[in-house]
Amino acid sequence: MKCKKLLGVLCAFVMMFSAGALTLSGANDVFAAENTYYYGTRLVSAGEGSASIASSLSNGVMVTFRKASAASSASYKHSMDMNSFAVDFRFGNANFSELWFKFTDADNSSKWVTVWLRQNGDNLQYKFEDNYGNETDYADSGIAVSSLTSDGGLTLGYRGGAFTLSAASANGATLISDGIQTLSFYKNIANMSFGVEGVSGEDEDENAVMYITAITNSNGKQKLVTSNSRFTDAERVAPVIVPKADGDDGVVSASEPDVKTVNAAADSTYVFPYYCLDILGTGWAVTTAVGESGTPGDKVEGKTEHSLGNAGTVYKFEIYAKASGENPLVTLNVTAVNDTTGVTIDNGNLLTFLHNSDEIGNDTHDGFAAHIVAPTENNTFEFPHIYRDDFETIFTAQDSLDSYDNVTIQVGYRAPGDSGEFTYVDSYAVRINAVGVWSFRYKVTDSAGNETESQTFQLRVFDEAAPTISTETTVEISVNEAYTIPSATITDNAAGVDTAYSKWTLYYMNADGSRGEKIENLLEDQEGYEDSILKDGVLTPTELTASDSDGSFILVYQARDLAGNESDPVEVVIKVVEGTPDYSANPWNDFFVTALIVIACLAGTGIIILIFVKPKERELR
Repeated sequence: MKCKKLLGVLCAFVMMFSAGALTLSGANDVFAAENTYYYGTRLVSAGEGSASIASSLSNGVMVTFRKASAASSASYKHSMDMNSFAVDFRFGNANFSELWFKFTDADNSSKWVTVWLRQNGDNLQYKFEDNYGNETDYADSGIAVSSLTSDGGLTLGYRGGAFTLSAASANGATLISDGIQTLSFYKNIANMSFGVEGVSGEDEDENAVMYITAITNSNGKQKLVTSNSRFTDAERVAPVIVPKADGDDGVVSASEPDVKTVNAAADSTYVFPYYCLDILGTGWAVTTAVGESGTPGDKVEGKTEHSLGNAGTVYKFEIYAKASGENPLVTLNVTAVNDTTGVTIDNGNLLTFLHNSDEIGNDTHDGFAAHIVAPTENNTFEFPHIYRDDFETIFTAQDSLDSYDNVTIQVGYRAPGDSGEFTYVDSYAVRINAVGVWSFRYKVTDSAGNETESQTFQLRVFDEAAPTISTETTVEISVNEAYTIPSATITDNAAGVDTAYSKWTLYYMNADGSRGEKIENLLEDQEGYEDSILKDGVLTPTELTASDSDGSFILVYQARDLAGNESDPVEVVIKVVEGTPDYSANPWNDFFVTALIVIACLAGTGIIILIFVKPKERELR
C-alpha cells in the first residue's frame, strides 16, 4: 500500500512539473491579442516583438514598436480597395532596419503582396514580394530617408495597376513591381497590415514610433483622417457598399437605398455582386425575406451569398453597412429562374488577351509567336488569370445570371500527341512536363452548371533549362574495396534526360584539390585491363592515395536533356581510407549459427519442463 501511495505522489509530482514546464515555455511564445479601439479600428499584435504595441490618436493612429526580438508587426484591420488607395504615414523615430506593408486578399489569406522599404544612406529603397514566390531586389525610390520623419511624411498609393510612393517635400515615384502579382485579389479588396523589422533598442527613445495619419479608398469615396474628431459618432466614416456587378462601379448612396431586381439560377448559390469597403473594419449585415413583401429575418453579419430554391421563388435581400443607420443601402430582389443558357465567349478577344499577357508574351521564339518556356519550379505554368475587367471584354453574360461573381473559369490542357479529352484545372496552373505543341482551352461554368468552352488554342513549349544532377558530395572507401561507380539521379523539367549523353568521368585529385590525371574506365578486351584500378565501372584502389586536400579521386557527372541543354559538371570527392580486415563470405557460417540457436532454444525448453512439470508427475505417482 505504501508503494502504491508513493507511486501516486510521484505521478502527481510529474504531472504538476509537466504543467509548470508547459506554462513557463508558453511565456516565451509570441504574444497575440486583439483590442478594439475608436469605433471599430482594430489593432492586432501579430508577430514576434509586438507584445508592447501601444496606440493613440494624438497625432494620427500611433503604433510603438518596442524591441522584444528581431521583428515587430501590427495588423490594422481596414479594407483596402486594390483599384485605388492611399496611406499617409510618418515616423517619430525611424529606429528600424526595414518597414513593410502587406495587402492580403480579403477572401483568401493565402494571396498577398508585400511592399518593403529600407534606409540606405540618404535614399529610401523598396522591393516587392508575393505569395507566388516572386521577389524583386531592392531598388532606389529616389526619395530621401528624411521624408520618413518629416512633418508631411510619405504616401504609399496604388492606382492603375502600379504602386507609388510620394513625399510632401519631393516628387513622387512609381515603384516598379515587375513579375509581382498585384491584381490577383478576389473582387480587388484586401486587408492591410504593416510592421517593422530590426528594432534595435529597449529604452523609450529607441522605439520605432509610426503614425498613420490618413487613409483614402477608391478615389476618395471613403476617406479617414485619423484625428480625434473623426472618430466621434457625428464624424465617423461609415462603411460603404461597393457594387461589383459587371459594368457598375459607383458607390451606393446612403441617403437613398439602391434597389436592384435581378434573376439568378434556381437551386444554386447566388453570390451578391457587392462588397463592403470599410476603413474602420466594422463590416456589413444582410436580412433575408421570401417574396418582395415578405418579413425579413434577423441581420446576419458578413453574408455575401445565399442558397436559392425552386424556380419562381422571389428573395428580398436588404444589405446594411453596420453602424451607419437603420436603412439598408441596397435592396436586392432576386427571382430564382431555370437557367439553360451559359455565357458566350469572344474567342478573338481571348486570344488577344493571352498573347498580350506577360505569362505568354507575343515575342517570336524560333518562329513561334505564341509559346511558353517550360518552368523549372515544380514544372507548373500559371496561365493568365481572367479578372473582372478582362471578363467583361472576353465574355458576354446573360443578364445577372452569368455575372463575374457567379461563374467558374477553368483552364483545360492536352499534352503533345494526346488526342483524348481535355483535363481542366481550377487554379489556372498546368503541369508542363513535355516539349512540343500543347492544346489549351478556357471553360466557363455558371451557377446553374451551363458550360461554355473556348476554341482550342495551341502553344509550343520550349525547354531552356538544363537537367539537374543529385548525388553525394563526398564518399569514403577502403583500400582494396571494390566500389561500383553509382549512377547519379538526373531529372529534367520537360524535354527529358538524354541517356545516351549522360556520363561520369574519374580523375586523380591533385594536392590543391583540383582535378589531376584522368583515369580511363577499361573494359575487358582493352589493354591494361587486369592491372587497372578502374574497370567495368568498378574502382578498386590498391593503396592510400589521399593528398593534402584530404581527397583521393574526383568523380565528375555531366548530363544533357533531349532539347540539348547541358548541365554544369557536378563533382564528388572520393576519399580512400585504411581498410578493415577482409572476411571471406562462407555460406556454412550462417548454417552453423542457425543450428546453435535452435539447439540452445530446445535445451532451454527442456530445462523449463524438468523444473515445473516433472515434480507434479512424481506427486501423482
